[in-house]
Amino acid sequence: MKEEDKDKNQHGNLNLVDNESLSLLESEGKTLNLIESILREEDIMGMDLVGVKSKSEKGEHFRNNLAWWPWLWRFCKEVAGDKIKIDWELGYYNDALALDENQTMQLAAILEEELADGSVKRREEEINAWNSEMSDLECYYCKGTGRRKRPPKTGAGDIFCNGCRGTGKQPFDNRVYFSEDNVRKFLEFLKNSGGFVIY
Repeated sequence: MKEEDKDKNQHGNLNLVDNESLSLLESEGKTLNLIESILREEDIMGMDLVGVKSKSEKGEHFRNNLAWWPWLWRFCKEVAGDKIKIDWELGYYNDALALDENQTMQLAAILEEELADGSVKRREEEINAWNSEMSDLECYYCKGTGRRKRPPKTGAGDIFCNGCRGTGKQPFDNRVYFSEDNVRKFLEFLKNSGGFVIY
């Protein structure tokens, strides 16, 4: 890997994983859940929420990258959309949507109820089941063979399939990221933020 590419990667312009990096990670025993680790990295583009009147360190900042945030916000919209009057669609963008302290505490109370009655856990289980089902689907690009036609054509061919990395299964990027743990972290932020702005 060139030196300038290493610098770029350190600043968030991620070239997912080259062979040299993969070999290094394998030698250090770090390839388990490699993709999961990449998706949780702080330097990947995401949504930053900043507390307006933070009551503690927990209310100063909350961050989810773009693999996690849409599904957390979607859940919030589903459970609180008819109770808190804001433009929920703006929450999917870095356009400085703000919730005041009252709206934030309303959202926190609703999420606490959803956690207490098991709704969040059930949603996590539904999503995990969906992810598992999706991972068993045939790859669109190679039709399940692991080898594809030369782009832009699709179907079984003679070159390594970069769509599924040769597995013949649905590419991982259709996966949905949602967890009870993430909701709990968001709840802690809400309770301590005094209102927040999304950047």
